[in-house]
Amino acid sequence: YSASHDLKSPMVSLLGYLEYLRLDHGHALGPEGNHYLDRMADSTLYMQQLIHDLIDLSRVGRGGAEPVEVDLGRLVRVIAEDAGAAYPDAELRVGRLPVLTGDPVGFRQLFTNLLDNAVRHGGRADLVVVVEGHECPDGGVELSVRDNGRGIPAEHRERVFGVFERLEGPSTSAGTGMGLAICRKIVEVLGGGIGIQGDPGTDVRIVLPAAVAPRWPAQELTAGAAR
Repeated sequence: YSASHDLKSPMVSLLGYLEYLRLDHGHALGPEGNHYLDRMADSTLYMQQLIHDLIDLSRVGRGGAEPVEVDLGRLVRVIAEDAGAAYPDAELRVGRLPVLTGDPVGFRQLFTNLLDNAVRHGGRADLVVVVEGHECPDGGVELSVRDNGRGIPAEHRERVFGVFERLEGPSTSAGTGMGLAICRKIVEVLGGGIGIQGDPGTDVRIVLPAAVAPRWPAQELTAGAAR
């Protein structure tokens, strides 16, 4: 955390000086020189995002906040509405989800990453994403975020949870490769596990222990599209 935090300041300075260079001397550099400046700025912004994601990863489980009840249904519907606005052709359905005890920021980060991954890397504009959960025999809960997209080959399903890991190809050219690593750490802090299934498509399964005190709503939420 300390190393990542200390790297933020040089990145901000570098971006600032690149902009000064463009404003004061861009005319002298010409089209080719300005193209190089653009490439430098893009690389610096990417490094800045890497640092931001490293800080997020280091913060998981260190907040010290008291656990509170989190209505996952309400939370995921809000996240799905935001994702639907960014990807209007996708259909996001929120099924029955429990109320859990934990860190609301962590749960928001978990499902934001999972839904963003689904709509960004699904490989089709008319993607359908379904989020739902059910009880486990031991009193815990299993949550699922599944889609009907291109899926992840079985040999890569564990690797994508590593830090900076991204699958090759144009569908995964964006992002830093930290999202699923952050998701795994959030789930493990709760004492649970996370893995990927699905064929075709991708089905991310999260199993959480009874310690999260799942409480199920009396009535199932109506699945619907978020746009």
